[in-house]
Amino acid sequence: MSAPLNIILKSFDGPRIRPMLKAAFAGRNIGTCISIVNRNEPAPDIAAARHVWMPANPLRAGQYSNIDWNTIAPLNAELIEKMAHCETMFLAMIERYALNDDIPYAERKRQYLAHLRYWDHLLRTEKIGLYLLNHSPHQCFDLVIYDLCKLRGIPTYLLDRCYNVDGVFLVKDFEKSAEQLLPVMEKLRVEYADQNRQIPLSPSYEEFFTTQTTQMTPAWSPG
Repeated sequence: MSAPLNIILKSFDGPRIRPMLKAAFAGRNIGTCISIVNRNEPAPDIAAARHVWMPANPLRAGQYSNIDWNTIAPLNAELIEKMAHCETMFLAMIERYALNDDIPYAERKRQYLAHLRYWDHLLRTEKIGLYLLNHSPHQCFDLVIYDLCKLRGIPTYLLDRCYNVDGVFLVKDFEKSAEQLLPVMEKLRVEYADQNRQIPLSPSYEEFFTTQTTQMTPAWSPG
């Protein structure tokens, strides 16, 4: 049997997600499964040797109140320099939490360095082998984890969605989203250059297309 895989799941909460995770990891040898979600709900239906729940709200606020920093190695200049791109994005991204006030630069920097130090420690000590997100990084701390994983060579995937039927696909790099679709689109463009040639669709997509092109009132319209 292969060595157990230790994973971090970000924002895979709610009953609709559970069957998807169960199917995705069925038969996999999972060691530690760290779930970062909003609510303290039952662990994912994954046969992991160890489940760890982490609440997202304190992380969004840059709070690590229960952490003994004396047990975590300090940051080094080399890591900080290698993560400079992440730091730049983080200091701007955190603006979304400012609301009607401001977050001073010193506090933005403090939160970033706390995230960087904690998650660099956790990725190493927990021997994380996969980081899976239910969306693109957008809550600051998840961006730090994402870029650290990229730096460490840890496989990282996120779910991206097309707003139609079953339109979900895996993305490795959210800054280069859907690159793999470009050659497919070019192939189809050439194959169906004749506009009179019908493009076959699956039954679900045929229904979606028909609905969107025949209804006088779009499905998304409040009217």
